[in-house]
Amino acid sequence: MEDRVDVIVAGAGLAGAVTARRLAEDFGLRCLVVEQRNHIGGLCHDGTDDHGVLIPSYGPHWFRTNSSRVRNFLLRFTAWHDVAFKVLVWADGRYWSFPINLETFEQYLGHPSTTAEMEAAISAWRIPDAHPRNSEAFVLSRVGRPFFRLFYQGYTLKQWGLEASSLLPSACGRIPIRTDRDDRYLTKAFQAMPLDGYTRMFERLLDHPGIKVLLSTSLKDVRNDVGHRHLVYTGPIDSFFNYATGALPWRSLRWERQSFPGDFVMPAMQVNYPDEHDFTRIIEPKHATGQQLPYTTILREYPLPFADGLAPFYAVPTAQAVERHKPYAAMAASTPDVTFLGRFAEYRNLDMDQVIERALGVADRLGQRLLDTREGANRIANRMAGQVAGSSDHDSDAAKPLRRKLDPKEPPAAIEIDLVVARYRETVDWLRNTPSSARITVYDKRGDLDPRRLPWARVERLENVGNEAHAYLHHLVTHYDRLAPVTFFCQGHPFDHAWDLHPTLRNVAAGRDLVDGFRWLGSMIDTDDPRGRRLFVPWSKNIDGRELALDGFHRALFGEDAPDRIVFTLGGQFAITERLARSRPRDFYRRALDLAASFPDAAHCFERLWDRVFGVTGVDLDRLGGAESLCLRPVRHSQR
Repeated sequence: MEDRVDVIVAGAGLAGAVTARRLAEDFGLRCLVVEQRNHIGGLCHDGTDDHGVLIPSYGPHWFRTNSSRVRNFLLRFTAWHDVAFKVLVWADGRYWSFPINLETFEQYLGHPSTTAEMEAAISAWRIPDAHPRNSEAFVLSRVGRPFFRLFYQGYTLKQWGLEASSLLPSACGRIPIRTDRDDRYLTKAFQAMPLDGYTRMFERLLDHPGIKVLLSTSLKDVRNDVGHRHLVYTGPIDSFFNYATGALPWRSLRWERQSFPGDFVMPAMQVNYPDEHDFTRIIEPKHATGQQLPYTTILREYPLPFADGLAPFYAVPTAQAVERHKPYAAMAASTPDVTFLGRFAEYRNLDMDQVIERALGVADRLGQRLLDTREGANRIANRMAGQVAGSSDHDSDAAKPLRRKLDPKEPPAAIEIDLVVARYRETVDWLRNTPSSARITVYDKRGDLDPRRLPWARVERLENVGNEAHAYLHHLVTHYDRLAPVTFFCQGHPFDHAWDLHPTLRNVAAGRDLVDGFRWLGSMIDTDDPRGRRLFVPWSKNIDGRELALDGFHRALFGEDAPDRIVFTLGGQFAITERLARSRPRDFYRRALDLAASFPDAAHCFERLWDRVFGVTGVDLDRLGGAESLCLRPVRHSQR
C-alpha cells in the first residue's frame, strides 16, 4: 500500500475514475482509488454471461450526451457502437409506442390521426397547473388522466413505492411528450454504447502510472494509514457522516436473468411494465450492443425498498428527502479537504454525462489548486529531484506537466490504437499532438525522462540495451494478452523516416485508413545482404566498417539461413495488428528479446527483419522494379 499520495478517491465508478484520470494525467498527481466492491466501474460494470452476451451487472446504462467535452474525453478510452435507444410499454395487453407521440395516440384511438387532432384531445384532457408541485400534477397538466393512468401511475408506484402525488415533478419530468411521430426515447445528439462494454472502458480509464486501484477495500481501511492531501468521496453521503441525522431515503433494485436461443425475444431493448407485474421493465441488451450471437439474455428489473445489505441506486425524489439531505449538504460544505462528488455523495439522480462533466470540472479546479499550493509545489519538486538527479534531459526543464493538445474537430475513434515509443535522449513533446484516443507508452532507455512531463502517457524505464528492438519486444512480451487492435512502434524522433506519422495515426484512429496485418512506417525502401555489405558496412556511423551478422542472427531467431536479398523500410518503425502479433507465441518474443539484449548489433538485424519477425513480407518486391532502393516520399527532418 502507498505511504502517501496526493489524492484518495473513494469509489471506482464514473465520478471517481474520471476524477482520478484527470488529476493524474493533466496535473501529475498521484491518486489512490479505493473501491468496496471487487470490481471497477461502479454501477456501470458489465460482463458476459455463459452464452457470451454482454450484460450489465446493475441494470441498463444507455449512454447519451450533448456535451462535446464529455464525448471527446471518453473517445480516448473506448470506441462506440451507435444506437438509437428505443423503448416500448406493455399495458392493457399490448405494446405501446413510448414516449407518448402521435403513434401512441393512434393506438389509443384505434385509427389513424393527425397532430392537430392529438393536440386538441390532449388540450381537453389536461388539468391546468402552472406550477405543479408533484409528479401527478405535472403529468396531468401535460397529457391528462388517460395517459397518466396508462403509462405513469402504476410504473411510478412500483419504481418508488410511492404515489406520483408524493414525488417531485422531476421524477416524471424527464420523459418527453410529442405530438409528431418521433418515438426516440432520448433526444441527445450522441447516443451509443461502449463497443467493448463499460468494464473495458473503465480498465483503460484507470490504466495510468499515477493511479493505483485497491478493490474490496473501504475508505476506512486506508484513510488513516495513507497520507494524502485531499479526499474525493463518491459514496452515500449519509454513510460518510455515520448517519449523524439519520439515514436518507434510497431505492434499491434486483434483477432476474433468463437466456433464450435465437436472436431476440423482445421487440425493443427496453419494455416498461406499468401494470400488475412485479417488475418495472425488461431489457434485452443485444438490441443496444449489436452482438451477433445464437443466444440472447433478458433482465427483469424489480425495485426494492433500501435495507441493510442492499446497494442504493436512486435518491428518492420527494420534498421530504430534499429536506433530510440539507443537514448533510451543510456538513459536506464545512468539511475541509474533502470533495463530495457524484450521484450518491450529492444525493442527486444525475445522468452519466452529467457525472462526467462534473467530475472533469472538479478535477480541473482541484488539480490546479493542489499544484498551486506551496506544500504541493515543494513536495513535487523534491520528488522530481529524487527521480532525475544528475539528469540533463531536454524534457525535464520544466516541472509542470505537458498538457495534451485536444483537437475539437477530431472525429470519433473507430479503433483503439497503442503508440509505443522507444526513447533514448530525444525530446518527445510531439506526443501531445497524437490522437486523444491513442494510448501511449514511452520506454525510456536513458532513464532521464521525468514521468511527470507526460502525465497522459505511461513512462517506463528500461535497461539501455538492444536499442528500440529491446523496447518493442519488451512491450510485446509484457502486453501480449492486452495488445490493442493496432499498435504503432516507433523511435523517440520518428519523423526522419516516417515523416507522415501524425496523419497516419489520425487516419487509422478515425477509421479512414486500415492497418491490415503489418505495415512499415517510413518512406525509404532499401536492400541489404546477409552480411550487411551493401548497406551496413558503408554506413557512416559504422566507423570500423564491420559486417552485420544477419545470417547468424536469422538462424538464431528463425532456425534457417537468411535470404540472399533482404528488403525492408529504413527506420525500424511499423504498425501491427493484435491478430498478427498473437499469431506468434509469447515464447517466440521472449527468445527474440533475449537476442535483442545479447546478439551483436541486434537492433540493426531487427530493423531489417521486423516483417519476418511477424511471419510476413512487408514490402511488395514488384514496387522496386529490380532496383535496390526506392524513395516513396521526400524525407523531412523538422516534424513536431
